[in-house]
Amino acid sequence: QPQLSDMPKMNVVDVASGATVDLGAHTTWVLLNIWATWCPPCQEEMPELELLQQKLKGKLLVIALSVDDSIDAVKDFKATHNPSFTMLWDNAKQTPAIFGISKYPETFLINPHGQIIYQFSGPKKWASPQALDYLVTIMR
Repeated sequence: QPQLSDMPKMNVVDVASGATVDLGAHTTWVLLNIWATWCPPCQEEMPELELLQQKLKGKLLVIALSVDDSIDAVKDFKATHNPSFTMLWDNAKQTPAIFGISKYPETFLINPHGQIIYQFSGPKKWASPQALDYLVTIMR
């Protein structure tokens, strides 16, 4: 049984709008993927996250939080790949300390109450039948 911990309070930048947003301000299931454009496994995982977002739209919100040094690389990635999920950027470089991570990608499943239910290390096949079954079962 995973240990529940509250989603940290953290302000980040929405890559699409440039607005500052509260990372924890969601009342739905969230799959928070922490990644970087310079991380090959992170980039390889992006199409899987896109498929997952499309398959579970309305049930699960996929958010990709970039730890890149510059927002420009993230904007370029967004312009090239045009994902339908939310892309955020950690302008304050607080993610590694707040989440206690140093390798990417790291992905967190967060319930509608803002609690981290599970942490997944490394790239995953998010759109696989096994992953979908797992997520749908947990989100009941």
